[in-house]
Amino acid sequence: MVRTVQWHNQNWIEQCASGNFHPRRLKRLVGADISICKRGRSLSLQKNQIDQIESSAFIALENLKSLDLSHNQLTVEAIRADVLRGPPNTNRYEPLGLISLDLGYNSIHSLDPNAFEHLPYLKEIHLNNNPMHILDIGTQHALSSPEALEVVGRHRKYENKNDEPIQVVGQYRSFMGLHKMRELRISGMKQLKRVGPATFDHLISLQVFYCSFNPQLTDIDKDAFRALRQQWPIKEMYVHNNGLKSLSEELVPWSQVEVIDLQENPWHCDCKLAWVPSVLGPIIKRNLPLFGQQIYCQEPSQWRGVSLLSLGDDSEVCVDQPEHLSSEGLHSSIWILLTIALTIVAGVGLTLLYKLYKRPPPSPNIVYSHIQYCNLALPT
Repeated sequence: MVRTVQWHNQNWIEQCASGNFHPRRLKRLVGADISICKRGRSLSLQKNQIDQIESSAFIALENLKSLDLSHNQLTVEAIRADVLRGPPNTNRYEPLGLISLDLGYNSIHSLDPNAFEHLPYLKEIHLNNNPMHILDIGTQHALSSPEALEVVGRHRKYENKNDEPIQVVGQYRSFMGLHKMRELRISGMKQLKRVGPATFDHLISLQVFYCSFNPQLTDIDKDAFRALRQQWPIKEMYVHNNGLKSLSEELVPWSQVEVIDLQENPWHCDCKLAWVPSVLGPIIKRNLPLFGQQIYCQEPSQWRGVSLLSLGDDSEVCVDQPEHLSSEGLHSSIWILLTIALTIVAGVGLTLLYKLYKRPPPSPNIVYSHIQYCNLALPT
């Protein structure tokens, strides 16, 4: 039976002070139980079964900077402004000094709009592996102050099997209000297939962009960063280990990006990527070590295993001949031709059968007898 645990002993006090406070089997978190950790700067309550938190539970933790509540059973009802607040002062509450908050691996579908109103110093929030379909308006408002945010997924050795898969990032008003965000991670999302237009238009302070380890991600719309192009803020872009076959030259002002990582994507080296060696090649070679420059063609077959950065001018890859068809395109063509051939054969066969069974029956044999005529003299 799960129950609330009390830990008033010297061993727990030492662990609080060292930031190694890991009690187990907590169901309801009570402020009095953790008040002994008031001198600690780091508190870990991960891997319990917490689904309720008492109001003002962290009020006595004056030095707390890092709070880990991951791997619990928290929902939107547990993450409230009256939970994450400091001591009262006349007609208001003092803020908590939290800088980092880990809420990963819980059951959070959304966040209350005012959940973090008493956390003005918060710079990092982890929401990975929570069952969020989209960042709704309330959640976006709640996250309008952090400078770094990890959204929904992160590449790790394990995953939450109850996560509801996200297939498209880029809903109406995506990331609205997150104008202070400086780092964004959209990674480890196994069902993500597409990033739509205007997805990142509100992230005017974004400096580091991660979109990696999304094996089904095949399309990033050329207008995904549309509103940021005029005053481009992003310095580092890590778009590796996805399912991308092509990338638009119009996506971002590439000359203003300092670090670009495009490794481990199944690139289709055709005319659409002919711009990469001249535009991205110098940037990648200048700012990434040699092992970070391994960007290889997957298709067409004659370029397989060849470095995309080593391809020459357009004449090398902009060839439209049958032998340059990708294996996928070739298979599709073969199936189309087979379908047409079978259709023709079936049509001819049906026509012959129709003619065979609908032909009129032959006329019966008629024997004509020759009748001889003679003049007969009638008696007078």
